[in-house]
Amino acid sequence: MTAFEGHGVTITLRDVIDMVEATAEDSWQMDVVRSMDGQRNCFFGHLHAYASTLAPAGMDPDRLASEVWDWFEEQYASTYAIYPINDGKSPRYPQPTPRQRVLGFLNDLRTGGALRTWEGVEVEYLLHCGIFE
Repeated sequence: MTAFEGHGVTITLRDVIDMVEATAEDSWQMDVVRSMDGQRNCFFGHLHAYASTLAPAGMDPDRLASEVWDWFEEQYASTYAIYPINDGKSPRYPQPTPRQRVLGFLNDLRTGGALRTWEGVEVEYLLHCGIFE
């Protein structure tokens, strides 16, 4: 699987899974990226916060976090795919909390049980074209 590599920072899918596992259940947010008080995040808010802590000295932490966000969307899953899982709207991930649902999805990505971004886009295109039914 493809790792993020840039600015002296390397992040793998396993690192993202470890980050989610280390978050507290009550630090998760549904429906928006970050709560107004900044205390709770959805998956992408947690990813952004995590990546910003890895920025090397002299680098804008938001720049690194944005690059990591883009990497994750390109390689693994877009906001279009993650938000319904985080927010409890995906029947495939019925776990009781956003954290548990996202962990289920990330582990499926790791084992090949879920499609990565471009695999999913291709399947949707083929379905739209009537090639698959």
